Amino acid sequence: MKTIPTIINKKTLLTAVTGLALMGASFSGSALVDDSENRDLDTFHSLMIKGGIELDVKIGSSQKVKIAVDDDLDLSEVITKVENGFLIIDVKRKKNFWGGKKQSGEVSVTLTMTDFQKVHVKGAVDGDIEGIDSENVSLEVYGAADLDITGKCGKLSVNVRGAGDLDADNLRCKEADINISGAGNAKVYSSEKVKAIVSGVGSVTIEGNPKDITKKIRGLGNIRIK
Repeated sequence: MKTIPTIINKKTLLTAVTGLALMGASFSGSALVDDSENRDLDTFHSLMIKGGIELDVKIGSSQKVKIAVDDDLDLSEVITKVENGFLIIDVKRKKNFWGGKKQSGEVSVTLTMTDFQKVHVKGAVDGDIEGIDSENVSLEVYGAADLDITGKCGKLSVNVRGAGDLDADNLRCKEADINISGAGNAKVYSSEKVKAIVSGVGSVTIEGNPKDITKKIRGLGNIRIK
């Protein structure tokens, strides 16, 4: 039996390959499309974050708020408002085709604050807060948040519940009051006085070699003084 050769038209092949390449570029490019805006809000000194976002905070001379989203979200889904000195940020995801809330989509919030007193985060927040210089600072972490904080303060209050991770050993404070519940972890710096309570399997690492130490463990957690 004779084999019938397959003849491929070069022009047809080139057209097909080019079309596929353009489709691929279109699909890959769409994932990189995003939108952002600056928001003019009332003055705030504290933060309350709800929902999964990436947070970048710096202390500066003028207040700034920038919100960015990828192409799976709309800026209108990121709610910002100021109440009693708190900037409240919440992600209200719209319903998908099947009637449930959309799970995809990333939100990035970039802030410059003139004063910092407190942050309360709930959910999968990944945040950096740099340059704090305050007398009293309160850090509250609920859920699976991950915060990295630098600066200095007089007295620090820490409350971690859930599986949060708080890196505040570069926030140089004189006193610290720490409460960990669940499987959370906290690293702090206290040069004079510290009170630490761990309930569950969480852990606390305290740097600064404080002389006045009060600690209590309920469960399998641990407290280390360095």
